[in-house]
Amino acid sequence: MQGKTTPKTVFTRLIVQDVDAAVALHQEESGAETVLPVKGRGYGKREEHARDPSGHLWIPRRGVTV
Repeated sequence: MQGKTTPKTVFTRLIVQDVDAAVALHQEESGAETVLPVKGRGYGKREEHARDPSGHLWIPRRGVTV
């Protein structure tokens, strides 16, 4: 179909020091909704999945320090 476009979803993974603070700030500033709540995911990782009002998926994560 010419002239029609399909909206694209962007998937963004952010490495942060404090996942809880990053999530709170993102939800407050953008109105993001939680898809998967903050929790430990193994190997010392802690992350959350959130979707912003535009449909983009954000995953703030605290990574493993080596």
